[in-house]
Amino acid sequence: MAMAIKKPHYIESLISLGESETLDFKFAVNDSLKIAKSLVAFANSGGGTLLIGVKDNGAIVGVKTEEEYHMVHLAASFYCHPEVVFSGREWNLGGKRVLEITVVAGCEGPYKVKIESDQWRVLLRIADSNVEVSSVIARYLVKKKSYNGTVIHLGEEERRFLHVFGQGECFTEQELIKQSALPRREVQRLLINLLLMSLVEYRYKNGEFVYLMLQ
Repeated sequence: MAMAIKKPHYIESLISLGESETLDFKFAVNDSLKIAKSLVAFANSGGGTLLIGVKDNGAIVGVKTEEEYHMVHLAASFYCHPEVVFSGREWNLGGKRVLEITVVAGCEGPYKVKIESDQWRVLLRIADSNVEVSSVIARYLVKKKSYNGTVIHLGEEERRFLHVFGQGECFTEQELIKQSALPRREVQRLLINLLLMSLVEYRYKNGEFVYLMLQ
């Protein structure tokens, strides 16, 4: 008689996928700020799932107390602005409790996390990391909410800036400043406008954000 093959639990199937742009593992909730970073990054990046009680290597250890959900709520309400909306569900796997936190893409963003008493930062979920964005991207995400078109006057400075993009594939903000010989403030203004117009896009490469002109 053939033996029935036991299907993996839903949570086990998720874990087998590994940490990614939409999935994050947390061993425990002993730091609301760390949880808040994941919540904000997911809310700004299309949503995702946080599994609490799972090590980075996928080992299920379970949560130890009844306070985890309350600490997640504290993270979402106190350390996030606007407050990140999430849903939670508890699973029991062989006597070990795993808390599944689901975050949908936020509509009130960009969401920020409270780093210090008066310092807030915008984060995105990129690959399996929560990444703090540059000031250019943070301002672009804010302006994008109410964007209804813009016009760039093609003067000498604008032409010089656009010419730089023809000299290579992608550039950091600092490289654009150096090669265009324009002030940082002007480079940032032009980058934001070009991002809004979908003429330029940003990517995260080798630990920093770069910009490239779309064809």
